[in-house]
Amino acid sequence: MQDHETLDNLVKNAVEAMPSGGSIRLDWAADEYLAAIELADDGPGLPVEVVRALVSGERIRSTKPGGNGLGLLGVQSLLSRVGGNLTAQRSSGTTWLITLPIATAVASEDDE
Repeated sequence: MQDHETLDNLVKNAVEAMPSGGSIRLDWAADEYLAAIELADDGPGLPVEVVRALVSGERIRSTKPGGNGLGLLGVQSLLSRVGGNLTAQRSSGTTWLITLPIATAVASEDDE
């Protein structure tokens, strides 16, 4: 999974969770150390066991026909490799929070 596929995967999941339509909200914020992206939908929400599995790092069983459950695992794995994190909350839908460290430039001795 590539970094650009992370958000794409979550958006596709949100769209598939709302076959009769709905809304998706995307917000972001950053400071000098951390970037946060929040994606929320007003679909039926994730089953509790999927949220638990995600938090514990277990393979997630897909809830959609033909799904293999590797999409969310791939997202979590990619984010972990770059020092990020993925969390989910159930509400009137599902809210995903992606957090990523901000890369900082380190001055080399040649720059001084």
